[in-house]
Amino acid sequence: MKAIASCIKHLEFVTEEEIEKILHTKATTLIPGRVQFKTKTQKEIATFTYNTKSSFKVYELFYHTTFTSFQDLLKKLKTVNTKIIQEPFVVRCERSGNHNFTSHDIEREVGALIHHKHNL
Repeated sequence: MKAIASCIKHLEFVTEEEIEKILHTKATTLIPGRVQFKTKTQKEIATFTYNTKSSFKVYELFYHTTFTSFQDLLKKLKTVNTKIIQEPFVVRCERSGNHNFTSHDIEREVGALIHHKHNL
């Protein structure tokens, strides 16, 4: 499984070093302020969360994709097994470029879709 650690922008190298020291695994910067790493268990995510000094949020990455329209995203989501999602959960979206939707629109709509799909 993959996890993301949020940290102060431009200090990702500190978080990468912490991940390597605490979990003995490599980490890479995704975007400024976000560092990705692989774990075997959710317990490892919890261990890192408890021991980190440079990260202010750590979470499991359930699904990652790129899309160009809201309809494109919905089509891709139909292939994703969302049955393992339990409450509480959160949907996060990072987008770039000019679109007729915001990242908040995507977070709200996809979260509602998952919630409705599984009666959470």
